[in-house]
Amino acid sequence: MDTLIHWRKAQQIWPELLTRPDPVVRVNNRLTRTAGLCYVETGQIFLSGPYLNKYFHLMMGEILAHETAHYVDFCLYGWQKYKRHHGRLWQGIMHQLGYNAEAYHSMRI
Repeated sequence: MDTLIHWRKAQQIWPELLTRPDPVVRVNNRLTRTAGLCYVETGQIFLSGPYLNKYFHLMMGEILAHETAHYVDFCLYGWQKYKRHHGRLWQGIMHQLGYNAEAYHSMRI
C-alpha cells in the first residue's frame, strides 16, 4: 500500500503542499504505547510495528492519515502559541482526508 496516499490527497486539496517535502514513513518495532508518531519539523512519520502487524488496514488508513494530518497541519499553519495538536485545524484536516477526527485509538496489542 502507498504510504503517501493521504499526503497525495492533501496535496490535491491544498496545492501549496506541493512545495513541501514528502513525509518519510518508517516502521518502528519499539513503539508499543502509541500506534504512530509524527515529527512535524522533519516530516518523519513512525508507525508501530506491533500494531501494524495486528491491525494493518487500520494502521495504513486511519492511523497513517492521523499522523499525516499532523504534518499537513504544521506545513499549512506552522507552530502557533497555545496550539492544540488535536484541535480545530487538525480536526478539519482529518475530515478533509475523509476520516473522523479521533485523538486516540482503541487498539490493543
